[in-house]
Amino acid sequence: LSVYLSIALMLLILLASTGNARISLAATACTASVAIEFVGFMVTVGWTLGIMESVCMTILVGLSVDYVVHIAHSYTICPVDGRAARIRHSLNSMAVSVTCGALTTILGSCFLINCVILFFSRFGTFIVFTLSSAYLHAVLVFPAALAICGPH
Repeated sequence: LSVYLSIALMLLILLASTGNARISLAATACTASVAIEFVGFMVTVGWTLGIMESVCMTILVGLSVDYVVHIAHSYTICPVDGRAARIRHSLNSMAVSVTCGALTTILGSCFLINCVILFFSRFGTFIVFTLSSAYLHAVLVFPAALAICGPH
């Protein structure tokens, strides 16, 4: 339930901040995809929904929305017209920052994966998987979606 509410609230905030339904829906779809992928990952590795996994699900949307929102904001404020030019501008201006933020968090979380305490190990795995997926959606899937249906 918290994931659904978080995604709905994210959509409302994006609509208010970008003023564009297509950008907001594309960003929300990318974030929802990350959440769905994490649930699939949990099933694949055999995790059952317990307290640790519930904590991960609670913060899932908050962690995965960051990168796509940076790209969306840059696309929205771009002074140039045309989808291709706006995508190029948003990636040129934000991709380095988004990449560095993702790398530092992912690499820092890798140390948690080999912890003896199960919570830290699973939390590290969760962060690495979620942020890797969120990053790939922000720099690959989201710009592709904007190229197809983004505003000019």
